[in-house]
Amino acid sequence: MCVAILAAGVLPAQAAFFNPPQAPVKPVSPTDAMGPGNDSDVGTTPNTTADPAIEPAAGNIAAVVEREKLVPTNLGGTVAVQPQVGENPPIPGRAATFVLPDPGTDAPATYYEQFPCDLTPFPLHDEDPPPGSDVTEVPIPCKGFDDVITFSIALNHRRIQGSGGYGWWGSWSHGYMGDVYYTNGATSVTITLPAAQHCGFYFYVEPNPFADIAFTAVTDDGTSSGSFIVNGSSGARFVGVHGGGILSVTISTDDGATDFSIGEFGICCICEGEGACCDPYTGDCEDGVDVMACVGMGFQPVVDQLCADLDPACGNPGACCDEDAGICTTELALDCIGPRFAAGAPCDPDPFDPPCGEWVSVGVLYCPSNPDNSTYRADLSAALLGSPVDYFDPRVATPTLDLLMEYACVQT
Repeated sequence: MCVAILAAGVLPAQAAFFNPPQAPVKPVSPTDAMGPGNDSDVGTTPNTTADPAIEPAAGNIAAVVEREKLVPTNLGGTVAVQPQVGENPPIPGRAATFVLPDPGTDAPATYYEQFPCDLTPFPLHDEDPPPGSDVTEVPIPCKGFDDVITFSIALNHRRIQGSGGYGWWGSWSHGYMGDVYYTNGATSVTITLPAAQHCGFYFYVEPNPFADIAFTAVTDDGTSSGSFIVNGSSGARFVGVHGGGILSVTISTDDGATDFSIGEFGICCICEGEGACCDPYTGDCEDGVDVMACVGMGFQPVVDQLCADLDPACGNPGACCDEDAGICTTELALDCIGPRFAAGAPCDPDPFDPPCGEWVSVGVLYCPSNPDNSTYRADLSAALLGSPVDYFDPRVATPTLDLLMEYACVQT
């Protein structure tokens, strides 16, 4: 979600367009568009992509789970759902700790503070094989590591509501429209983590039936999440785990009969070793600190490096411009409250273009929670005497402060 108004400014007649990669389009709300199942449209088989030109039929109301009750599914048709088991407490005294918020349907960043390491979300998985293929691995988003997470069985690579030629999965939660991986009818899958990234991982899970289904997650050392409920009607739930040496996580439905999808992964990229430990708020740095100890103090670890060799230096000092006063001062990046910051640059000579104090925001950034409306933007631009009205899709990413500050107004 974008802020409504950022700053007053002049709106000159000039053109500029900022169009980030487009997310799969969600034509209507999850409760209106799921049809008989998250994985296929009416009359299609589980592996058939729904026709985006046809609005899926109704039938997406979550059913009460009873013995042998037939409920709608994300694959189309109905299944018999077994009764749910009761809640089991996590097993104490294990190296791993589960992060299992209830209901756990918010965006991942909501839960990051419950981890002792920095999490990195996986980007959209656009590489080979082509859309709709079965896959057994997904590349991790860790700079400097050419590695993958692996699945114990082949999972079908899909996207919410089948956009981009991918297979159909009808719903998720918190507006996510990206990659999911369907179990192809299986009721359990083991996710194996890379050897170097073993201290923190998360994923979301959603069952095929539009109903409450019980799941349990277990790490390789036997630590259990206990049984937890996930609803298949826009109820994809966050499942996280952290610890000192997690090799794998197995997620299963308790009834041994219900299939599901997992997706929206995130991982801690740095888990072991020693190096520089930087306090980004003060610029203080200490050498030879264990990476997890550094993270535990809320600081930034840099493995196998000395403080003196950090580039940029600890705290990322640079030129900070107070635009209202027209004054440039040397500040740490996190201490700079001005709209413009030049990392590593001195204030003399002035590193900014236009110079500090002379910058003016222009135009409008249009970032609704719905798809782009180019006709509306053209009409708005005309009403503003030709000022640019650019589109940003907040379902794909959150606009940075630097981007927002380029505009006189941000409309959501």
